[in-house]
Amino acid sequence: MSKISERMKLINQYYDNLEYRINKKEALEKINTLIKDIKLEHVNPPQRYQQVASIIEKNIYLFKACEDVDTVTSIINYLYDASIKMTFDSQLFIHGDIRILYGMDIICEEPMTPLFLKTVFNEFDLKCGYDYIRQLKFNYIITMVLLQDSDLYAVISYLKIKPSSLSKISRIFVHETIKKKFLWLIKKHLHFTRHMNLPISVFQKTHDLETLFRYEVLNIVSIWSEDIIAAKDLAGFLNRDIVFINSLLEFCSGVKFVYKFSYDNDMHLKIYNISPEDYTYTVHQSLIKCALYSYNLFYDGTWQIPIKGKYWEKQSETEVIIYANATKHDVEKCMISAMKAFIVWSTWSMASRIEALYRLASILECHGKYLLAEIVLHCIKVPDISQNELFCDYDERLEVSNMYKPEGVAWIEAAAESNLFNYLARFLIKGNCVIVISDECLSTIAPYCNMFVTAKIPPGVINLLSFKNAKDTYGHINLHMQQIYNSMKYIILPLQ
Repeated sequence: MSKISERMKLINQYYDNLEYRINKKEALEKINTLIKDIKLEHVNPPQRYQQVASIIEKNIYLFKACEDVDTVTSIINYLYDASIKMTFDSQLFIHGDIRILYGMDIICEEPMTPLFLKTVFNEFDLKCGYDYIRQLKFNYIITMVLLQDSDLYAVISYLKIKPSSLSKISRIFVHETIKKKFLWLIKKHLHFTRHMNLPISVFQKTHDLETLFRYEVLNIVSIWSEDIIAAKDLAGFLNRDIVFINSLLEFCSGVKFVYKFSYDNDMHLKIYNISPEDYTYTVHQSLIKCALYSYNLFYDGTWQIPIKGKYWEKQSETEVIIYANATKHDVEKCMISAMKAFIVWSTWSMASRIEALYRLASILECHGKYLLAEIVLHCIKVPDISQNELFCDYDERLEVSNMYKPEGVAWIEAAAESNLFNYLARFLIKGNCVIVISDECLSTIAPYCNMFVTAKIPPGVINLLSFKNAKDTYGHINLHMQQIYNSMKYIILPLQ
């Protein structure tokens, strides 16, 4: 018997031996009553999370009758952990409830537990004038990958213990050599699946799994294999947000759930609406040539004339600079270019991306841009970008490794040129492509675009769209930058 099968046997015995003072139906009814009767004091978020955790602990037998023991423990730990972190970092107050609810919506088997948290948080936020929690909808995709050497009996045992997991799995990818055996085991042991249309697909090579990623949702995958080293290699290779090895939805409080609200789609809508006719005018090419400086748009590794032929001018005491004004057609072409480039850039090794940025820093120095070169070099040397973390949860039940992961195309902007290059370098090192938004109040990378080409940074990795006025997008871009920059991949391996 494999180690994984032994673990599944122990877990199965553990759950069979659990004795609750109450059955699930009665527990659900009492939790529902608890939801109606609960009253929280008007306190700050850290204190509120402590109160909610305390309520769950006092009624723990109700929640343990509905969820497995580890899930309930994880919920309590998440709440206390969030409370402690918020006490020392006020920035975490923002969207703290959303992160907690996102995680609970994923890991809980019964909807009553997330509903309890959602109701409690919403009750508090209504007192503060907020009404966003009741409208939240979380998007995530869970897939399972069974490699050729998977312990199929362990997989079946796991699904038998937690049958609700199947309802959350979008697709099961099975290696072609074990498909027949897996289907036979399902038919023999998982009788509750007889009336289910299980979404099973066959794959031959792990590279077939590479493109199965959606940027607008949280991507979770469970990899099963007897070869832990090979499974970890695959976990590192796949572009996913959370990867489980020989388990599924076993979390600890150290894992952050990065919610995704499809900022990219909203960004398009915002940017499509920021090119009013009265801000721009058609400039004859002869006038552009006479200007001290004039810049077109920059994407796909070269300068691009705006499709609508619109330009605007930026005046200072000493000079007039003419910039192209992007419209939605330019935005679409730029985005397509950046997405194609991301497929290439994200597969470059960290060392290769850093080497390209070293070349850029050297070119900046040659042109006398010493401060910008120093900023790029500093970003290269920041340890938290290139190093991974490895930790265990409180009871050493899980091994968790987390690393930065490329998320896609990052829209960035900054008023100061130094900040702009700081963002640019950090996003590029992580494997993201960037689209810089500039207007009359923001800095631009226009004077440096030719340097990016000289530094042999692939076409489409760095792009520039300029507008006369992009103020309506500032807040949106800042949220988008936070989401992309904080994007992490977690690889979770059970130790017991």
